Amino acid sequence: MRKKTIPARIEGTIIDVETTGLPREGAEVITLGTVSGNRLQVIQRTSESDFLRTAKRTLLKMPRPFYAFNKPFEEAMLRIPIDGELQAEPYEKKSRAIAVSKLHDPFNGNGFDAIGTWNKYRSTGDLRYLRLIMDHNESDLLLETCLLIVRHSKDGG
Repeated sequence: MRKKTIPARIEGTIIDVETTGLPREGAEVITLGTVSGNRLQVIQRTSESDFLRTAKRTLLKMPRPFYAFNKPFEEAMLRIPIDGELQAEPYEKKSRAIAVSKLHDPFNGNGFDAIGTWNKYRSTGDLRYLRLIMDHNESDLLLETCLLIVRHSKDGG
């Protein structure tokens, strides 16, 4: 598990998952990342246990509304309703939505790289592979936090 304090305060919870593939392929959640308040948290699956149950228990404790980039994907993988969409349009790429220089993402925004990296971890047991997945998830969460601020801010009138 990784926890960090960020210099922003989010009302609700931003959710980002890494998976073993697509929902229609029977994929499984391997990483759950959240931002709520000023806390960023990444929980990484390490075994073949029922990680989805762990993820859902974690989310039950998190404040709503829930936000995600590509809401239908997160809903299908987690089997929970997500309240807000961070994409401006369907199939929008995160790299087109926002760019932040010097943000470390070992997969350069390509979440599909988590699949191969997870498989390498499973075959070797090398924890460095899990750190790469967590680094990518953290990078996504930071970008999604920026998108939430830009796209969902309300006038304070």
